[in-house]
Amino acid sequence: MTDYKDFDVINAVYAKHLTEPFPARTTIQVAALPLDAKVQIDTVVATQKANETQ
Repeated sequence: MTDYKDFDVINAVYAKHLTEPFPARTTIQVAALPLDAKVQIDTVVATQKANETQ
């Protein structure tokens, strides 16, 4: 994110769209992002094959 002042807003959106247990995340502040974006989000998704069990 480009400004830690926005962390509470970003955290609220994160909690609205994701459920517990929340995915791990890292939050850092940077001077600027491409295309004047305010936030960059990276994701990693794990899936389970249909024939595997947990």
